[in-house]
Amino acid sequence: MLKEFSYGAVVYKMQDNEPLFLLAHSKRSGRWGFPKGHNETGESPVETARRNELAAWIARLDTAIKKLAPYDPIKRGAFAQKPAADEDTIAGVLAWRGQARQIADRTDAIGPLRAATCTREAKEKTLISALKPWAGLTVPLERIGETRNTISCLLIIPERRYDVFTDAARAWDIPAAFSEINRAGGKVYVLTAAHKLEAAAMDALIKECGATRAQFDGLYDSALINIDRAEARLKHILNERADLDREIAQLGREIHALRTLRDAEAVELDRLNAMARVRATRSAFIITAWVPADNITAVERAVRETISAYELEFSDPGESEKPPTLLKNSRLFRPFEAVINLFALPDPRGIDATVMIAPFFICFFGFMVSDAGYGLAIALLAALFIWRYKPQGQAGQIAAILIPGGLGTLLWGVLFGGWFGVAVEPVLLSPMDDPLGCILLCMGLGYVHVLFGMCVAAYMNIKRGRSRDMAFDQASWLLVLVGLPMAFIPLPFDISLLGKCMAAAGALVILLTGGRHQSNILKRLFSGAGKLYGVTGYLGDVLSYVRLFAMGLATGIIGMVVNLLAGMMMSNWAGFILGSAVLIFGHALNLAINVLGAYINACRLQYIEFFGQFYEQGGVPFKPFKYSTRYVEIIDH
Repeated sequence: MLKEFSYGAVVYKMQDNEPLFLLAHSKRSGRWGFPKGHNETGESPVETARRNELAAWIARLDTAIKKLAPYDPIKRGAFAQKPAADEDTIAGVLAWRGQARQIADRTDAIGPLRAATCTREAKEKTLISALKPWAGLTVPLERIGETRNTISCLLIIPERRYDVFTDAARAWDIPAAFSEINRAGGKVYVLTAAHKLEAAAMDALIKECGATRAQFDGLYDSALINIDRAEARLKHILNERADLDREIAQLGREIHALRTLRDAEAVELDRLNAMARVRATRSAFIITAWVPADNITAVERAVRETISAYELEFSDPGESEKPPTLLKNSRLFRPFEAVINLFALPDPRGIDATVMIAPFFICFFGFMVSDAGYGLAIALLAALFIWRYKPQGQAGQIAAILIPGGLGTLLWGVLFGGWFGVAVEPVLLSPMDDPLGCILLCMGLGYVHVLFGMCVAAYMNIKRGRSRDMAFDQASWLLVLVGLPMAFIPLPFDISLLGKCMAAAGALVILLTGGRHQSNILKRLFSGAGKLYGVTGYLGDVLSYVRLFAMGLATGIIGMVVNLLAGMMMSNWAGFILGSAVLIFGHALNLAINVLGAYINACRLQYIEFFGQFYEQGGVPFKPFKYSTRYVEIIDH
């Protein structure tokens, strides 16, 4: 029988001389149990229990922080920098851990207490609402019901049925007394009393007229007195909840310390998790890790300064090993790593396409907005955003991309003659006056983009020593795709014959070698013919770049419409104010929509048309052991 061991800590606290145990709930199995987990190789049971207890404590801190977040006295923006925490601050919050547990306990307790006050409030409000129509009833509520000889009840009768009710009572000759207490909301509130012998007849009458009984079991004295009592209880409940709100708001003042403690504990948990993967004996340990080649010297120096006796060895990844992927580019191109990360990291033995996509991304983004005024606004707003908020991570990278993207938009706007929807003399051509020329320009850009991707694939094959694959899979297609335009597009000098020869040679190579992996010669030819039919796919890829023209034209037309509408309104001072608002809002909306569309479609052209030629995905991110914090930036001296 296979035995499996789990280790954990029995966490408890004493309350009213009774132990309260901490239990964990599994969302997957629905079971409750003590926090526990499996041990890593070489890890002792005590170390495993410590790791799992710390993970449970961090989860409790996360819960408390989430509940206290609305009461944070310091409101920070979504892109605000993390506050710094040095070693003294970390030591202080770790010493404060006991008080933090009390805050977490009280935060957990306040939630159910506050929910209970809401339930009690709803109950009292419902009672008051039910009693108010009976405020004129002076008979004590406990006397409503059965006595030895009589039966009385409170009835709520639809006003339109009340006359039917009284007429039926007289017609049925029921000896009963009826006292109208109130009329409100289309209903009549009536106190009835009759002899017990008439109980069955009264029930039939109530059912016939659609009346309902009002019951106030457990209440004593008149309805008005009970309303006063319920309102007093309601006031007490609201005061009780206000006290809880003030208490949790007071606890919310400690949220920064809780966040700092949470990150300090998370750093310790990361350290324990890393140590759990270390193979160790009583006197030595072994660490195996991935190190970027540029950091080897720094690692050697750090180990030498920390450990006196050690053995350090570096080696290249083996053929069967798959190292993580670490994108490394200059500061100029680093923001474009966000485009790569949104798709998939490259295989570690593939190629980092960040530098390759940057100029095309700027070109395509600018073409799709193609308004010089918008481009200037994009670049300035992105620069201001980075200067003001200093965003980190992917948000910072995207903001940094928008600066050159805005400059590219400014350039295309000047070439096409568009400034905030106002057409001026273009330097190159006008998309509205020469749409065919603009479409051909888009297809030309796409043609260059696709050929460049094919050249990258050829380079990768040459680098890997696959010259035959390069000749058969890329060089042959380059001959076809370059030869066809030379053969059929009229140029000042005639090179059509050369183009036809190049295209024919490339097509012949594809036909003969496209199925070279097949064993049968007929299958090879059929596979080669199928590969040759792929020329239509390249044509489709090039045509898809027409989206550049479509989106750029849409941006310009919407801008012109906004200007036209605003101009029609500016006939007087009131119209000038309204027209100015339309102008600002319309251009802002047009800019926002088209920037989003341009960004998405520029990414799409990279992912489908360009990466389809050579990109090998499947990389996993390189995650170095470092301070991984959520709320604070830990400064290590």
